[in-house]
Amino acid sequence: MSKKELLRLDEELAFKLAQRLQAQEQDELIDKEKARLVNTFVDYKTELVKESSKKAKAEIAHESSLKRAGEELEQESSKKQKVLKKTRVFRSLRMFGNNSR
Repeated sequence: MSKKELLRLDEELAFKLAQRLQAQEQDELIDKEKARLVNTFVDYKTELVKESSKKAKAEIAHESSLKRAGEELEQESSKKQKVLKKTRVFRSLRMFGNNSR
């Protein structure tokens, strides 16, 4: 082979190697970008789950608070009813006592 042919073959080989290297580098960059995107997505999902958990806990606390308030109102209403009954009984007794004299 002549020097020209060897030089041309070397240039072709160098060009093909450069193309292959560039393709590998692009694949590596794509893989790194995919990994970054996956990590970003996982972080985003994790954050959503945390926020959702916080909201659920807040709702449970709110419901519990409402339940307690409802129970307190029921107790207060029950106490008022007992007082009213006692008052009625007392009035009846007073009226009965006054009528018997």
